[in-house]
Order: sequence, then structure tokens, then C-alpha cells
Amino acid sequence: MLLRPASPSLEGDRAEGFEAQGAEEVQSDGLEERRKKRIVEFMSSKQVLPEIMRSIRPHQAFASCGAALRLTEECRGHACEVTESIQDFWSHAWLGNSWGKFLTLLVLYNGRAALCLANGAALLGLALFLRGALPGYSRGLEFTDFEGARIAFSVWSLPFGAAGAAVGLVAWRAPRRVFFDRLCVDEADRRLQFEAIVSLPGILQRSDSLLVLWDPIWPSRLWCIFELAAFLSLNKGPPRVFPTMMGPCSLGAFFLGVCAMAPLTLVPVAGFNYILVAACTIGAAAASACPAVSVLRAYYRAVEDMEKKLRTLRIIDTSCACCSRGHMKADGTPMLCDKVTICACITQWFGSIEAFEEYVQTDVTDVLVHQLQWCTFRYAWSCALGMPAFWACLDVASIPYQHGDVNHVVAWLSYGLTCALLVFPCLGSWSKFFTHLFRHRGRSWLHEAMQTFLVILCTLPFAAYAVGAMMLPLTQMRLASPPAQWLAFPCLMLPLLLLQCCVPKRPDLRLRAGSQPASQAPKEEVAV
Repeated sequence: MLLRPASPSLEGDRAEGFEAQGAEEVQSDGLEERRKKRIVEFMSSKQVLPEIMRSIRPHQAFASCGAALRLTEECRGHACEVTESIQDFWSHAWLGNSWGKFLTLLVLYNGRAALCLANGAALLGLALFLRGALPGYSRGLEFTDFEGARIAFSVWSLPFGAAGAAVGLVAWRAPRRVFFDRLCVDEADRRLQFEAIVSLPGILQRSDSLLVLWDPIWPSRLWCIFELAAFLSLNKGPPRVFPTMMGPCSLGAFFLGVCAMAPLTLVPVAGFNYILVAACTIGAAAASACPAVSVLRAYYRAVEDMEKKLRTLRIIDTSCACCSRGHMKADGTPMLCDKVTICACITQWFGSIEAFEEYVQTDVTDVLVHQLQWCTFRYAWSCALGMPAFWACLDVASIPYQHGDVNHVVAWLSYGLTCALLVFPCLGSWSKFFTHLFRHRGRSWLHEAMQTFLVILCTLPFAAYAVGAMMLPLTQMRLASPPAQWLAFPCLMLPLLLLQCCVPKRPDLRLRAGSQPASQAPKEEVAV
């Protein structure tokens, strides 16, 4: 939703903003009808009052752990700047999980910079170890260099990389301009609230992209649906839709990935017991996957429920904050209903209420479901979760580097990059497929646990093959030529890559995002 009142107990009360002009005369039916008509005409014309076109930097919304995203916090629109265009328009439901929205936005805007800093920190940790600034770990083996000096394993790339990711996630300031209602509109100024409401279509038209923070209550909010439908009808391309659970799950999966890679650098390997290392790695990964699979199954069920609701959507089934208050202010005076105003605007913009409902039931729902089911967890996201494997391989490569064995160093680097860029994306695709296949709710907690375990069991052969394909060349590394050492693991992963092509994919529906539901003749400019 676009706005909410100063009172923290109510969500997005845009209705009070309409009383900013002529509130004392709202009981006059004739005046109310004239005001409503002018408001609708202004909204349909997609004009924007100059002082309303404001934007902020994402880090301003992240301040104080996302205080601006929490309903219990009072915000004022003093940190924004007047602008001519907006890069991202944030669409969200105020009753959603505020912490989920905060972490999701943090990952979306700071994740790439955090990953770059994390890779640099991992290399820094390795460099400091090789220079003798950090101690090593023997792991049950005694190595010596050419001069007889003791050599130890590095255990610093993995923790340095994790720490660098955390610092980058918190400290980075993305240079984008976004429209966030609570910081771009002063909640204490009812006139600005009113002007922001009637300027919403124009703000959307001047926004480069729409970022939808989706949660299960999102489809029931008329303002949220109207924002998405209006943006799609403007032929600006598909929106970016992300569930609010993506942020917490991404951070949790990344942390669990670090834990799963820890055995590769910490488990004693006296006697080159690669089977023990492989078993510990697979076991840690499987244990960490249980909560992730459970959350992902619930997410796919929520998307399926949303699709069923939107396929039969009627505006009468949606709600606005003013409807729950009986369209009465706290002092007992009536207020203009948001829903009536939106419906009147929809009639002018989309042709009729029925045309709007049909557009939402078909094109809008198709795009929304496609984005949520098939575009949320992309290849780059899987690669980011696989970077701990690369950092762990950096630590292991410290031993051959100290021996002066460049071939083994290159081999370990190729193993790490193959894990991050190929293995994790392939395993992620198959795990998402099996999770979606077994998404239905079980009849009991035991049935639920069995379905979660079944997803892990179906994905386990692919993970076991990947770990085995990595460990097999290591046992024969001394017998292979340098090119074979470098390419053994990537070549053994080709069957997994071919199987990746067999993962069912849904047709791309992005081209439908620009279709218009009805002819929209240009409106004359109307002054409010």
C-alpha cells in the first residue's frame, strides 16, 4: 500500500488524506461527488504534482534496522529529495512481515556488493595466512616445505569471506533512487498525503521499475493489486516480484552453506580420509537443508493459494483500511472511501470494473505467479549461495601452494569455481523442482516431516554424485597430468549439467506484462 496513518494500529489509511481538502464540507453530497470526480479525473490523467515526485536512497530505509518498515515506528518525509524520475517504486502491504521486508530489501540492494567484498576478504585471509600473519591448522597431518619447515592448513578464507559478506550487507549504500511512501511522504502533513494518493498513477508512470514485496496478505489489498495492474498496463516491462521470505531464507541458507563447508577445512584428514570428509560434508548439508525445504514448501503452497484467489478475484472481495473502520473517522465524521475512488479511477483507466477484474485474473496473475515460482531464485542467487565452497577450496589450496605445486593449486581453484558456478545452481534447480512437486500440506506433522525428508532424499543422489565427482580426482591426483587435474571435476560434472536441462520449466510470460486491458485514450490535464 502507498500510505498509512500516523497511528501505528492502522494500516495504510489513505482515506484520511482525502479529507485534507474541504474536510469540513464532506457531508455535502454534491460537493463530495464533485471532489470525487475531479480526483478520479486527475488520477486517470497520470499527472504528478511537482512536490510529490520525491525519492530516497535504499540505505535511508534500512537505518536503525529498517525502522521505517515497522508500523510501530513514526516516520516523517524529511530525508527525501525532489526528483524528475524514480528508478524503483516499492509496492508492499503494511500488515506484512516488516523484518522479512527489511532483510529482503537488504539482500536485493546490498547482496551483490556484499558478495564482491566477501570474495576480496576471503582472498585477504588467505594472503595473510601465507604471509605468516595468521596461524594455521594441521588437521592431523604433518607437512614440510623444501627447507623442512612445518606447513599447516589455512582455515581463514571461509570465516573471512563470511565476515566480509556481513559487513558488505550492512555497510553498502546502493546508488539507486527509490520511492518509499513512509519516507517520501510526511505522515504528519495530510495535504501531502492527499496529493501523493492522487498522484500515484503519475508516479508509477515515471518509475523505471516496480518492486513488489509479496506476502500472503498482499492479494487482499486493493491498493497493491491496483499498483501492479496499473504498472503492467503502462508497457514498462515486467515488475520485479520477490517474496518477503526471500531475505531471511537467503541469509539463513548462506550461513548454513558456510557451516556445511566447514568440514572441508576442519575435519582431520590424517591418512587422506576423503570418505570421512565427504560424509561429513553431505551430512551437514542434508541437516541444514531440512528447515530450508520446509519453508520453501510452505512458500509454494502460499503462491498456489494466491493463484486460486486471483483467478476468481472480485473487487468486492478486496479491502482498504477505511472499510474496516466503517468509513468513519475517530471523531465520528464520515470519510471518503478509498475503494469507491479506486473503482471510479479503474473505470476510467481500464474501461470497466469487469475489464479490470479480467485483466487481473489473467495477465496480472500469470505474470505474478511466473515471477514468484520461476524467477525468485535465479542462477546468480544459487551462485552466491555456492561461494562458501569456493572459499573452502581456497583454504585447501594453501597446502599445495606452500609446496610450490601450481598444478594442484589450479586444480583446487577449478573445483571451487565449479562448485559455485555449476554444482550449486544445478542442485538448487532440482531441489526447487522436488520441493514444488511435494509442496502439498501433509495430513499430520509426521506426514509433513516425511515429505520434507522425501525432497532431501530425491536431491541427495545429485549431491552425492557431485561430492563423489570432486573426491575421486583427488584420490588420483598424483597419477594425473596437470590438464587432467584441472579439468577432471568440471568434466565429471557435465552429466549433472545435462540433467539440469531436464528440469521442467514454465514458459516465459514476460511478454504479456505489457499488454493493455482496454484502450486508454489520453486524458486532458485536470487541476486539483
